[in-house]
Amino acid sequence: MVERLIRALYSPSNVFCIHYDQKSPAVFRSAMEGIARCLPNVFIASKREYVIYAGFTRLKADINCLSDLLEVDVPWKYVINLCGQDFPLKANMELVSELAGLNGANMLDTYRPNKSKKQRFSLHYEQKDWICLLAAPTSCSHVIRRKDTKDPDETLRNLTADYSHFLQVRGYEDVCATEKERHFHLAYSLVVHKYAWMVERLIRALYSPSNVFCIHYDQKSPAVFRSAMEGIARCLPNVFIASKREYVIYAGFTHLKADINCLSDLLEVDVPWKYVINLCGQDFSLKTNMELVSELAGLNGANMLDTYRPNKSKKQRFSLHFEQKDWMSPKRTNLAKSAQPHGIEMFTGSAYFVLSRDQKEGHEGPG
Repeated sequence: MVERLIRALYSPSNVFCIHYDQKSPAVFRSAMEGIARCLPNVFIASKREYVIYAGFTRLKADINCLSDLLEVDVPWKYVINLCGQDFPLKANMELVSELAGLNGANMLDTYRPNKSKKQRFSLHYEQKDWICLLAAPTSCSHVIRRKDTKDPDETLRNLTADYSHFLQVRGYEDVCATEKERHFHLAYSLVVHKYAWMVERLIRALYSPSNVFCIHYDQKSPAVFRSAMEGIARCLPNVFIASKREYVIYAGFTHLKADINCLSDLLEVDVPWKYVINLCGQDFSLKTNMELVSELAGLNGANMLDTYRPNKSKKQRFSLHFEQKDWMSPKRTNLAKSAQPHGIEMFTGSAYFVLSRDQKEGHEGPG
């Protein structure tokens, strides 16, 4: 999780100080030291604390890193403190753009304490072992909050106009793969409709030169979003746009059709992928590509699907007619459908899946 956080924020022009808790397991401390050895702009704090949550040592850990950062040769303009369980919702370029707009001002949450908070500094506290001093958690990280939270699709579109600059800035040239990853290819079907930067971050998190990505964008999406998706596909040789695209209606058949279009295209590519995973543009992977490869290899060709017998409410979805008006979700009517042919029993499940290529090809119907 810490490595993914660094990777998401990584730029050769940035500098990272890691303070690990001295109480952390030896294997964790060793992993942090390993990251620092591999990356020239990442280092371990020269002084490390036995951190007690909500105690002074939590602040002291930050102070130690800040002191070290003031001694490095990098002329950084802003410092941001994070914990290991944080993850940015913005790319480094977006953060740079927003922080430049502050013109040197700080971002801090400060307010007058209420009665409960006053007790934190007006009363004495006792420390026993490694137990927290305070029952109530305190804020550890400073988070950027802006009224305008829309992803600037145009900035991504403009960045992809220069593919070499895009690859360098977003770190695609630095992506490495293990021997196992190079021989265990994964395919992705991405059905997206908004937030271009969020889609790019999803691809970046899952990216490996041995994988292949199909992007299906909603035909109703804004032109700048569609252009940004086309830009990503031009820059990355293993990313392409679905050959047939739908005007997607949420909870309608066109949403399934969008995935089917990508699956059909993925079966035609030269990459011998073993599993395909379908995702939406607002998903984000909690596992690295190497972890996914390791887990999927253990399935031995089996699929991962949620299937179960429908309850009374779910049965209405296929036993009654639905009407479609404009681009709104389908509306249920009271008009009953005829029974399923050939005694087919209907099941319900998730819209998302992990499918084995062998299983997918084995069940591929005509046309």
